[in-house]
Amino acid sequence: MCLASRMYGTLVEILTSTNHLEPGASLLQCDRVIAQQFDVAESTARNWRRCKHAHVAPATVAAIIARVATVAPNQAPQLEFLDRISRGVQEVKAAAERLVEQLSVGVFGNEASWHIYSGPLRMAFDLNSMPFTQQQLMRQSAMIVERVLELNIDPTDIPCIPELIRYSTHGWYLQGLFQVREASLNSRLSGIQDSYLSPVEVALYVGDGCATPSFLSGNPERALRYTRQALALLDEAGSDDARAASVSIADARTMIRSIETIIACYDGYQRYPQVLADFIRDFAIVEADIEWVEGTRHEALGCIELARRQDFAKAAFHFEQAGKFLDQWIGKFGIPFSTTSPQSLVGYSLLMTDGPTETARSQISEGLLRTIDLGNVAHQIRARVCQARLYECEGSPVMAKFHQNKALELVEQHQLFRWHAMLNHVLLPATSNSILA
Repeated sequence: MCLASRMYGTLVEILTSTNHLEPGASLLQCDRVIAQQFDVAESTARNWRRCKHAHVAPATVAAIIARVATVAPNQAPQLEFLDRISRGVQEVKAAAERLVEQLSVGVFGNEASWHIYSGPLRMAFDLNSMPFTQQQLMRQSAMIVERVLELNIDPTDIPCIPELIRYSTHGWYLQGLFQVREASLNSRLSGIQDSYLSPVEVALYVGDGCATPSFLSGNPERALRYTRQALALLDEAGSDDARAASVSIADARTMIRSIETIIACYDGYQRYPQVLADFIRDFAIVEADIEWVEGTRHEALGCIELARRQDFAKAAFHFEQAGKFLDQWIGKFGIPFSTTSPQSLVGYSLLMTDGPTETARSQISEGLLRTIDLGNVAHQIRARVCQARLYECEGSPVMAKFHQNKALELVEQHQLFRWHAMLNHVLLPATSNSILA
């Protein structure tokens, strides 16, 4: 998305928050109100929206910022940021350096380090921070990286870019910015090719950081190639590499194999019988040291049972364990609970076992509450689908359709069509009598 289009979107948000635009206003209405409020032609606003003009004239930006400063002063810094990074390498560098300083405050603290499942995770999931501030930081970080990629800037000209990527990885994931997460980690900007990270960290950034967004974006085949590449990197890693990463090779392998198994279950477990069999053989009882990894291991075991549709009680057990361990890990950093915890899948599994009991209902509802504001977009979609299934089983088709439509809005917004189809295949198989199938 070009900078002019991003500015247009910011102006729509501002005008909606100041009641100049109704939520969900048409594109024509947005063009017209932007033109009226900021003294530009409707055709100009339309060209910004369509990215026909990648940049906006400096004098026009200055006038718009001055107007915004009077009606929505908390939004003016975002427009100033967009203006700065539109200029050139030195301005992008200065913006990146300032942002890294801000992000480091969130990453470090409460005994967190900057390894992939510590500081950056804590910063992204911190429920004690202001959601608006978190969203703004993640948007700015994504825009800087996209700008650097767009201009093909030599990363040596902006030395803090690998650090920016490292700090922002989980935040992009939660904000639904899957493409920038994969593109950044899979580019020279990450420093992976320059020995900036230890081999164990590189394996995790490839096998989780790249594989997960690739899977959610609808390319499980590419995601599995990432996991295989990561496992090969771990085969070459030694104990010194693990110490540098603060993650053991065993835990790193557990994490990547768990992600590989989850992908295989969603993509059609019948296609990957050996992946599932090998995971059960190697990891059914071997516990990980890091609770976040242990939670993911249990989620993979739960997904196997879900995909097989033979033992939903066992699936519920594993998803419950996953939630417990994810909460324990994130709790070490002063965060009350994980917003990606799989409560919805606990409830869904209980629903398939016992029907719409109060326990199933409470688990599914909690899963939705945890994800609806601060959770990963994909997990919120999953929670909506589980909620729809619950209402369907209770004989409330109108409410079921409401949650299904809410899920579809997010699917369309973030272009998660293939992943959504895979999710429905697991939760609403063709053999189901579901009205949502």
